[in-house]
Amino acid sequence: IAAWALTVVRLAAATQGQEVETLQADLTSQPELVDGFDIVLAADLVYERREAGGQLALLRRAARNGAWVLAGDGGRSWFDPAGMELLAEYRLAVSRDLEGVDQRVARVYRVRGDAAGEQV
Repeated sequence: IAAWALTVVRLAAATQGQEVETLQADLTSQPELVDGFDIVLAADLVYERREAGGQLALLRRAARNGAWVLAGDGGRSWFDPAGMELLAEYRLAVSRDLEGVDQRVARVYRVRGDAAGEQV
């Protein structure tokens, strides 16, 4: 997680008179750290196949423990939305030089904790 992203979250919350607790860490190595959160936001996940299982299982763990979990996906190959509820979809202009296409579809999902076989 880029430190600037966490700063943006804190600034946005403060603008709305809210407080947030942010954490910069690899939560897949310490999944118990998500257990006390009410809301878990995740984006830009699963760049690599080997990361996919642990990241998605972590989000489902948080949801099972009562958190409202939202995941943003920009069309990554290894992102599996099975057991998730699609909340929104956006078509975004992107740099062809960086992405290889002119437009990408970004989706926001609510992660549910009831997916069969998912445990962390």
